[in-house]
Amino acid sequence: MAGISHDLLLAWSGALRAMERHFQIRNSYSPGVRATCALPEGCGLSCLAMLLIDQAFHLWLNQTEHWVLPLSYVDNWEAIVSDVDAVARVFDETVRFAESLDLTIDASKTHVWSTCPHARKQLRSGGFTVKLHCRDLGAHVVYSKQVVNTTTIQRINDLALFWDKLYNLRASHTQKLRLVRTVAWPRAFHAISAVVLGKKRFHALRSHVMHSLRLDKAGANSHLQLLSEGLTADPHCFAILETIRDFRDLGHNAEQVDRLTQICLGHQDSPYSTVSQVLCQRLHQLGFHILADGWVSDKFGTWHLLTAEFGEVQFRIQEAWIRVVAEQVAHRNDFNGMGRVDVVATRTDVHSRPPTTQGTLRRCLNGTTNTFDVVCKWSDSGKSFCPECGQQDSLQHRLWDCPFVSDLRNDIPQDLLQHIDKLPPCCRLHGWTVTSDSASDWYQLLDSIPQTVPNQVVEFRDVSILDLFTDGSALWPQEPRYRVASWAVVQASPFGLDVDTTATTIIAAGPLGGVRQSAYRSELFAVLAALTYAAPTGKGVRIWSDCLAVIRKFTLLVDGSKRLRVNSAHADLWQQILDVVGSIGKSLVRLIKVPAHETLSDHNSAFDNWLAYHNNCVDVAAKAANTQRGDVFWKAWERHARETDVNLRSGVVVRDFLAQVAMRWVDRSHSGPDNTSCSLSSDEVGRSNPSPSSGQEISTGVWTTVFGQNLWVVQFVVV
Repeated sequence: MAGISHDLLLAWSGALRAMERHFQIRNSYSPGVRATCALPEGCGLSCLAMLLIDQAFHLWLNQTEHWVLPLSYVDNWEAIVSDVDAVARVFDETVRFAESLDLTIDASKTHVWSTCPHARKQLRSGGFTVKLHCRDLGAHVVYSKQVVNTTTIQRINDLALFWDKLYNLRASHTQKLRLVRTVAWPRAFHAISAVVLGKKRFHALRSHVMHSLRLDKAGANSHLQLLSEGLTADPHCFAILETIRDFRDLGHNAEQVDRLTQICLGHQDSPYSTVSQVLCQRLHQLGFHILADGWVSDKFGTWHLLTAEFGEVQFRIQEAWIRVVAEQVAHRNDFNGMGRVDVVATRTDVHSRPPTTQGTLRRCLNGTTNTFDVVCKWSDSGKSFCPECGQQDSLQHRLWDCPFVSDLRNDIPQDLLQHIDKLPPCCRLHGWTVTSDSASDWYQLLDSIPQTVPNQVVEFRDVSILDLFTDGSALWPQEPRYRVASWAVVQASPFGLDVDTTATTIIAAGPLGGVRQSAYRSELFAVLAALTYAAPTGKGVRIWSDCLAVIRKFTLLVDGSKRLRVNSAHADLWQQILDVVGSIGKSLVRLIKVPAHETLSDHNSAFDNWLAYHNNCVDVAAKAANTQRGDVFWKAWERHARETDVNLRSGVVVRDFLAQVAMRWVDRSHSGPDNTSCSLSSDEVGRSNPSPSSGQEISTGVWTTVFGQNLWVVQFVVV
């Protein structure tokens, strides 16, 4: 039976007959109960048996005279038919199948559905339970034009206990955020790509996160806080990203793309709860414009929704989400310029600092209020003056005008201080790093470079096997904001005792296109170019590369040991490589590792010298392709790189200054003008300083908030 040996079946059946179940009520257990049918939980072979039953269910229904598509997942059986008159027949066959196995169908969970109102009426008259929407394998499924999200709302409401536990959890800020990303959002947004959800639901979830992180203070903005924590920290951005990911992974076909195009052009009246409609809504929420045939337009250029590299898609989503957040804080003048912040640079610098400083900077970045001009509105005195100099208090005054911290300002280099004065308030007052003024122009320039292999005629030497050396080169590899990459392919001279330098030919070389510039991607593009040019020859191809990561993944994908996922890194290039290898024949293609950056003097072997010479040739060709771009390109690069460097330095200096000013006011609050210390209420101390668990390292920082005439030191815990 299904390839299972008779001895195993005999032992299995004997074990099932002897297996007993005990039901527990509090601390009491019932007598053992033996079953004569079904499969007990806890038996390792029950998974195999359920698989066999599901397979039998499919074969059983396929024997009916009607067209039917059986669907099964363990004990969840479904069947799709094209004719409403066939529903009763298929249902009767399903009941017969269950009875033949001595199984019982749960009537409370059994229902039928149809997208046609007339068919639904006919099914109701036939005695069936008809539903317009339901929960199916945990996902919310809608069968009508109603906009319903009951299942998703219930999943969100079920997180109430999670938020309470997270609030009281003795864990670091980073650990709590990891739980939000890996537990809360996957639970709440299961199958969110097919559910319409209002903005107020996302806002409520942000509020829960802020409360659980103990960051829900006066003036703190949840959009800003979650923006600083990464792309998937914000629930709305997480839902948008999951919707795009699911569409690329599950809807990768021409019919889905055509439906999306028709919806965006207004040529198709589709229900709002369909996957295409939900995707269209969420792309528009980011400010993207959907064009024909799956193309999408943003401020950098156009990209294809299905075939664009997923890292590039994430980059574009992040840049679009920054503008969404900027609109949420546009009413606050101190956050002017948020539309051009560099989130990655800001987050990287903050996370590199001591835990105490990180806690201080979080409150600066999210806009927590601590100056008298705002605090006076709920204080007893109602005074809005600086307690040190008597001038009108404000964040600008507290940081850049008050003589109380003038010595700290004097420590900033004069050239940077003059540049900081010209930066937008979101940088000067809150510590956000901003991008260069020419950042959009720079990425538009990179996006305009073709991302396809140049169409050119290549004449190879008449050899039985083509030996092609490939290389990718990147200038300023440690700085992705203005890094540029290029690639090259060289045909090697025939191997001999001496290297024939005149027979070495540069097949192709050029700059790497797209906003994602890296040495790895350029190495991958060089391999794709080599295979593309070699494919028409019909000859075997040996590609020599010094990138071990490319060679290892190539071997796994071509051998079938690893499946390429559309949302994996550089999947666009890998898919093109697999297509070309398929046309050549995988038995005719080999990728071989060659040592990198070696000279002929390092070897005594003629073969090693042959490898070193040609690898150096292709390396020189790739670097030359990177530098020979024209004056227009390098002028744009020079401006962007210069502005980027000074903005990065300015952001670091401003955050240093903000942390120092905060500590200066903390020291003042401890001593006070009358040399008396201020303290918290016992309730605040208890909430702010949980006792560390075993092996847990706790650092305590402080944040100063002004209430009336007194200065209160609000303590927070950072692990």
